[in-house]
Amino acid sequence: MGTSGRWDAVWLLLSLLDDPDDEIRAGVLDGLKARVQNGLRPWERHPVAWALAEHLATDARHTWRTRNALDGLAQALPDVRRLADNAPSAEVLAAALSLLDGDDPDDEHTRHDLRRFLRGLDDPHEAVRYQAVLGLQRWTQATGSLPPDSGKTRDRLTALTEDASPPLRQAATRLLGVADTT
Repeated sequence: MGTSGRWDAVWLLLSLLDDPDDEIRAGVLDGLKARVQNGLRPWERHPVAWALAEHLATDARHTWRTRNALDGLAQALPDVRRLADNAPSAEVLAAALSLLDGDDPDDEHTRHDLRRFLRGLDDPHEAVRYQAVLGLQRWTQATGSLPPDSGKTRDRLTALTEDASPPLRQAATRLLGVADTT
């Protein structure tokens, strides 16, 4: 249904988003992802963004599938930022951080996102720290340098290069390497 492009596909999918059957919810999320990727109609964007952002906060079983459906839906960013500030779980926080841009240093929202990434470096959960490092990597690639007050950031990233998680160690090492070459 999501890939068919039917005029009523979005509304049918949204009506099933909270279905008690786990497989149906998974299919609905995949269908909404296809609709977002293939281009929602202007009047569908906000309702889909609101529904998916709410779903991200409430359906722990499909956090990353919901995150993938939200990817590229700019209308969801205000709600995603609220989740990044007050997430009900570490997985939701990690998913929210992964959706934030971090690549326009002149944008006020991006500067706030930068603070969210910096805060995430000290989170006790590996997934949050990992997404925070990836967010800082997007910032560094866009600006050519680590954020202001880079001494503390560099120290924290250096500590993360010794983390128990191989993906987190690699991401922190990669970010420091990019920062050192710019």
